[in-house]
Amino acid sequence: MIAHIVLITLGFYTAKEEKECWTPLEGPIGSVTPSTRGRPHLIMGMDIDYPPYAYLNEEPYETKADVDSVVGVGADMLHAMAKMCDFDVTITQAHWADCWGAGEIGQGLKEGWYHGCMTYTHAAGVRNRYMEFSNSWAILNKPSGLIAKLVEGKPAVKGDDNLDGKTIVDVTGWAPTADTLYFVKNQCTDAKYEGFTVVQGDDIDLGASASKAKGPNDRALLAVLDGHADAMWIYGDQAANYQCNDGETQDGYSCELWSGFGETFAYVQSGMFGWMYNGTTVSLSKKGSGVAKILDECLEKFLPSKEFHDVCKIEHHNHNQLSTCIPNKHFHDDPDYHPADPEHSPFMFPTKDLGKGGHSCSTGYCTCSE
Repeated sequence: MIAHIVLITLGFYTAKEEKECWTPLEGPIGSVTPSTRGRPHLIMGMDIDYPPYAYLNEEPYETKADVDSVVGVGADMLHAMAKMCDFDVTITQAHWADCWGAGEIGQGLKEGWYHGCMTYTHAAGVRNRYMEFSNSWAILNKPSGLIAKLVEGKPAVKGDDNLDGKTIVDVTGWAPTADTLYFVKNQCTDAKYEGFTVVQGDDIDLGASASKAKGPNDRALLAVLDGHADAMWIYGDQAANYQCNDGETQDGYSCELWSGFGETFAYVQSGMFGWMYNGTTVSLSKKGSGVAKILDECLEKFLPSKEFHDVCKIEHHNHNQLSTCIPNKHFHDDPDYHPADPEHSPFMFPTKDLGKGGHSCSTGYCTCSE
């Protein structure tokens, strides 16, 4: 009784507070103060090696704060959604492997270091057994491709190859995941692939070449260039996204290595959509977390808006997302909006159509006849 009176006197307890129970609107995270503002506060993670979706500002810097935050399309989308739908968001740098690892949920999402991770494509297969995806802000925008080594300008694996007996290297921790190669068809023959073996890039001993790699995409590409694998299972636009300006360096991938696009390596298959359920999503989170529900309710309001169009028009790495975002009436009123075509977005089209866009192995996208 005495202790109870002392608590009342010190202001730690009142009858009014007992009646006004407070309920958090987001899942709890250890050592993080939950929101008491009557609206959710989400902590979301993304890495810095996936331009234009997730990266760091590059020099020359305008202010010393330019490298304090992860930037890119993913951050733009979520900040704009938070403003429209009245929730708070903090975006933190995270390792992709702590979101999704080698065939299973990453430690960060499993243990609740953050509510979700960003810019993930909704793939078919293993991820759905561990994770929940929000809906997508993009059209089906991330078709897969197969990269092969070029020898005197000719691909070591032809476009019409069914991959029987071939070794395919998967980019560890990245989509498209290894199991999804079974869901796509050859875009020259319309036949499914068969008889292939998939290996993880991070499991290959690259020997002396290992020092050239800054991340899993580099390691998988080196496996192909050094002859440890016949082809690489990868996003169809990854090589284009990894092209750097003269003198530029990146923390997550080797600009020098990817500068061989169209010279030392090229896509021999492109435009394979069968591995995915949806385009680039707002969030990837632990299954049952409820994060997708919070964001999907907002996304339904956000997608038809002028604010969505404006975010899609922001330039990152010298291009915007107008042809990638799900178009609404504001897109069709914009003279800068043009749907994808084989010349400018070859990764979106099947290999058999790339000749129409003027492509060949020398541009990084081989045709079926090469």
